[in-house]
Amino acid sequence: MNGNSRPPSGDDHDDGLDLELLQLFDAAATTLPSAAVRASSGEDFVNALLLRIQHARRLRLLWQVIGVAAVLVPGAFLAPYVARQTLLAAGWFTDGLPATGTALVSPIGLLCAAVVAWRVTRAALR
Repeated sequence: MNGNSRPPSGDDHDDGLDLELLQLFDAAATTLPSAAVRASSGEDFVNALLLRIQHARRLRLLWQVIGVAAVLVPGAFLAPYVARQTLLAAGWFTDGLPATGTALVSPIGLLCAAVVAWRVTRAALR
């Protein structure tokens, strides 16, 4: 520790060390006065470390909330327009191609469309 932690190796197995936690230990150890580090009980070090961990967790939660809000707010405003265009495109598709419209309405057509949508979503998330 104290700046001597190993960088992540490129292999698949994990040795169970949390690199963020090691960095927090290193940061807390370097910012504390030397007398507090050498204290026999180590309570000052542990308290300072716990405060830094709590601060990092709060900051991470704040950024996650900001990220979710950044996606949800524009999505809420754009949803009616997207739904309207989707309905227009589906109406054109079923009116222009009558055989396709009846195929999409049938239960087997709905099942096939759901499977295709599921596969497209899985491929996009990989």
